Amino acid sequence: ARLNWAHSEHGKELSKNYCYQYGKHVFITKCLTTVDSLDTVLDLPEFLDVRNYVIQGISDYIRFMNFDSTKTYKLNGSWLNYYEPGYLQEPHIHHDSMISGILYITGSNQKDLYFKNPNLNTQPSIPFVEKRTEYNEMDYSYESIDGRMIIFMSGSMHGTLPVDCERISLAFNVICDK
Repeated sequence: ARLNWAHSEHGKELSKNYCYQYGKHVFITKCLTTVDSLDTVLDLPEFLDVRNYVIQGISDYIRFMNFDSTKTYKLNGSWLNYYEPGYLQEPHIHHDSMISGILYITGSNQKDLYFKNPNLNTQPSIPFVEKRTEYNEMDYSYESIDGRMIIFMSGSMHGTLPVDCERISLAFNVICDK
């Protein structure tokens, strides 16, 4: 299921306004982000429905990965990223967290989110595969689609490719209380 609020005109305009009001160009690329200026977006009252959707997605991911359900998992930051046509995000990982995710407020409908598979870079002999999948490729790309959420382990090297249209995403990190 996708979140209707995220790709509604209200959600898009609200997210874009927050990016313009609080966003900075803190990366090498020109991505406008609130990561250093407003990193608690999901705590804002206007984002309550989005927060509930993200929390449900995190819970589903924790169950799917068979993580210890007796532990407490909580958000450790949430921020908006705004990309104009041609903007991108260099490859990076998310520090000080265990799980990370991206919710597309406005996607490009292009395969612009990519992950790099570090395991194959150290593999002395690459296996021949019958069918290529996200699990046996060196790099794998996903389409950014309005309302789509992608959750992954924070240490996964990822980035975004430039696109021809506006793209707005909400990113988040999760930690586990020990």
